[in-house]
Amino acid sequence: MKTTELCESLCRPAVEALGFTLCEVEFQKEYGDWVLTFFIDKEGGVTIDDCETVSRALEPVAMLSTSLPSSLVRNSPSPLSSFSAFH
Repeated sequence: MKTTELCESLCRPAVEALGFTLCEVEFQKEYGDWVLTFFIDKEGGVTIDDCETVSRALEPVAMLSTSLPSSLVRNSPSPLSSFSAFH
């Protein structure tokens, strides 16, 4: 299973429980580091505070999963509703 598919299957329930839609998951190398990025949405749009809320909710998922890469880089939340949930 690809990393993006694994992350999506692990994280989708937590994202949806918070009232968001998980639109896409990307895993790519940026400046020598692997970066996992989630794209979320909700009715009315997503704020930076929403990104932080989802990020904090997903951290325990990452900590408990032995299947995820051990070195993931956190992105800063952006107006494009993307963020990386793991560090």
